[in-house]
Amino acid sequence: EHPGTSALATARAALITMHSFWIRANAVFFFGLGVLGLLAFANVASTWMLPPASPTVNSLRVYDLRRLHQFRGSDRAILTVDMDVDFTPLWNWNVKQIFVFVVAEYRGSVHRRNGVVIFDHIIESEKDSIIKGRDLIKYPLVDEVESLKDVSIQLKLGYDVHPLFGPMQLFGTGQRVIPYPADDMGTVNFTFPTVYN
Repeated sequence: EHPGTSALATARAALITMHSFWIRANAVFFFGLGVLGLLAFANVASTWMLPPASPTVNSLRVYDLRRLHQFRGSDRAILTVDMDVDFTPLWNWNVKQIFVFVVAEYRGSVHRRNGVVIFDHIIESEKDSIIKGRDLIKYPLVDEVESLKDVSIQLKLGYDVHPLFGPMQLFGTGQRVIPYPADDMGTVNFTFPTVYN
């Protein structure tokens, strides 16, 4: 037998082994994964060309103080919020959902800056992008250290944009400022009474 024949048979056997079902499936899987990664990057990159968008804030104020009292040694305030905000401009093809929250910020003698979330909401579709109501409340404002009597609070709106692909974007907490209507700025602030009710 010619020595070249044996080498050729060995090469054919190696070729058949190299292209087994699992190797081909592996190649197809990682090729598809690479294509999906490229499409995801293109999806994120395409949103960079869009002009920056902000929600339309028509109203954000304390509507009513239902109660200011002591509860288990801590001051507790139950507020209702009058809010009219349209988040429709934030939606594009790469937005999965928007997490909205309202923070009551105030200064204290122990901690100079305090912030408590008193309302939050998840917007899961563009058709539900308008949050409007005068009796919105979810969480009480509780301070375990200081008294809330005669304390001035400022409501701040914040939101997280959760994309389908790419990093989450946080707005309204000092990272990026949300424009408020000029005539509404004074009503964002609220001062608690000097006595419990």
